[in-house]
Parts: sequence; structure tokens; C-alpha cells
Amino acid sequence: MIIRLKADGFPALASLQCHLLYLNSFTSLKTVDPVFPLEEQRIKDEETEALILYRQQNEDRFSGKRNSAKNGWAPFIDQHNLDDKVSEAQAAKKWENLKAKYKELKDPPTGSGTDRGEDTARTWKWFPYMHESEEH
Repeated sequence: MIIRLKADGFPALASLQCHLLYLNSFTSLKTVDPVFPLEEQRIKDEETEALILYRQQNEDRFSGKRNSAKNGWAPFIDQHNLDDKVSEAQAAKKWENLKAKYKELKDPPTGSGTDRGEDTARTWKWFPYMHESEEH
């Protein structure tokens, strides 16, 4: 959730506008650095690849029991120095989004086309990684 402050003639609020706040997946409130845009703070491709490989290699950490995802992602976040970028809940959500996209592309609805340049199993860069993951 992103909260934007509207200054409208209030100089004190205008100075606060340089900082955006977002709720870090139910855990804490973080300040987004205005020098680095949000794109800079998103997980990078090499981190996404590492996340997929970590999940494949640590299947036993993700039992499906309560809090297993949080406990499972914490070592990954520590190993990759992502503490300031990603929470355990966000890593779990990233994984769920990757799985959902993989399943959507693996079995696309009948008659669906790619007229608008949508990803396909052939074009989505994470499909081979997720395919390997789902085959295990």
C-alpha cells in the first residue's frame, strides 16, 4: 500500500512529500528513498532467478504449515542481503505470483491469442526456471 501526501499549499507537507511510505506486507512501515525510484528497490532479475533456485533447492523448508513460508524465506533474504528490499511475506508473494504466471502460461485458455504482445511459455523469461521447479 502506498500512501501519498498531498501538499496543496501546505509547505510542511510539501517537504514530507519527498518520502513515500508503504506498508511492508503486514510487518513494518518503511520509508522509500526518494533518490532511488521504486524500480531501483524492486527485486532484480538475478535475484528472481536466485529466488526460484532457492525455492527448488529448499523444498523441505516450505511444508505448507503455518509460518513455514516466512521461516523458509528468511535465510534467502539474509543470504542475498535483501533485508531492506523484501520481507518474507513479499518473497512468498513473489513466488506465488511466479507460480500463478507459470500455470497460466503452461495451460493457456483455449482460443487465447497473443495479439497484444502478452507473454507466452516461449517468451516469458522465467518459464524454463519455473518448469524445472514444477517438475521436481
